[in-house]
Amino acid sequence: MVVKQVFDHSFRESGKRFFGSLKASNRYSEGYLASLETTVAMAALYAEEQRWPGVREITVSHIEDYRAYLQGRTRWFGERTYAEPRKLSKSHINVQYRHLHRFFNWLVEREYADSNPLQLIKPPSLDEKTVPVVTEDQVRERQGQEHPPGLFLRLAAVPDVGRGRRPPPLPAAPQAVALYLGHLASTGRSIATVQQARSAISHFHAAAGMGKGDNPALHPVVSEAVKGWRNRAPAPRQAGALTADALARVREVLRLPKRGRGGRMESADTAGRRGALDLAIIGVLADGGLRRSEAADLPWGDVELWADGTGRLTIQKGKNQVEPATVAVTAATARALRDIRPDDVDLAAPVFGLTGETLGNRVHAAARAAGLGDGFTGHSGRIGMARRMVAAGAPNAAVQRQGRWKHGDMVARYTRGEAAGEALKWLT
Repeated sequence: MVVKQVFDHSFRESGKRFFGSLKASNRYSEGYLASLETTVAMAALYAEEQRWPGVREITVSHIEDYRAYLQGRTRWFGERTYAEPRKLSKSHINVQYRHLHRFFNWLVEREYADSNPLQLIKPPSLDEKTVPVVTEDQVRERQGQEHPPGLFLRLAAVPDVGRGRRPPPLPAAPQAVALYLGHLASTGRSIATVQQARSAISHFHAAAGMGKGDNPALHPVVSEAVKGWRNRAPAPRQAGALTADALARVREVLRLPKRGRGGRMESADTAGRRGALDLAIIGVLADGGLRRSEAADLPWGDVELWADGTGRLTIQKGKNQVEPATVAVTAATARALRDIRPDDVDLAAPVFGLTGETLGNRVHAAARAAGLGDGFTGHSGRIGMARRMVAAGAPNAAVQRQGRWKHGDMVARYTRGEAAGEALKWLT
């Protein structure tokens, strides 16, 4: 008797539906979509050559075999083996793992598959560097010489023992810490970066149970050195602010077609999708005052669109933030979020699906397109939020609450121009 074997959707066809769904949501950059499409297509090719079943019947063994192929090893699967394994870096394999994990989550959500086999597989581990501590002997050996950057790797990144890596000896010599921080200062790093590195070194020693007297980052030698660099350092340059006028100019040009790197002009449809996403990004940064990392982590489940047309965003974890905080966004930003919100939204999915760096780059590109210059970054919305509120007469307490600042000095720093403008009421 001949038994007809019935398979579910093939890997390739399911991958096409997955990619089409993400593309239709207008939430992801072209680069991210291209990376996803390549990952799924590559896996689909392997699945066809290895005669995998439909996606509902793919198991952990199939995925592990594919991972072995990616890692450059041949491994038996049934009666066949893949003859020409491709050798990819661990970081590349890690990206493919995340993309496939998302693909199978999508299959489960739409009931094309019963479970996600990648949930039972750990992502490939990445190589992690052990960071050395500079010793006093090394300092003496190199005094008067040019210090190679490799010697002064960031001490803040010292690995922890719990993950099976050997920690460096403690405590570090105060002279070594001062020399390392001096290397940062002498190679063009900002005083803020130097102070951040010092704080991280101090925190690491404190976490190891060392008191202030034994903490090399708090030694007078280090304190005096940092004080000297701070006095000589130029004033930090503040990012351009997305004030009310700047926002209006940016919003006017966001949906206009742009010329890509290859010189090709965008279609009106592509420009519209990009502009809709950029409108939402800039609105969230400029109304909610979110940092770019906070906007990158914002899931749809923390976005509330109110009946009055405005919206509320909940930031679960932010800088110097102990508890979740909620901020308001204007009706214009709420409309922009509605425009990019998928009908079958996954509340756990990120709103933008972009990294913080990419969000900052999109703000910079939008400001340049509007003729505002090159000084705009992912922090421009946060600065502009403070200046817009103060210019409109908001009390400092309201600005501080919206920006989630612990102290009012940051409000004063960002709005010193508006504060100075009060004098014009009495100047004639």
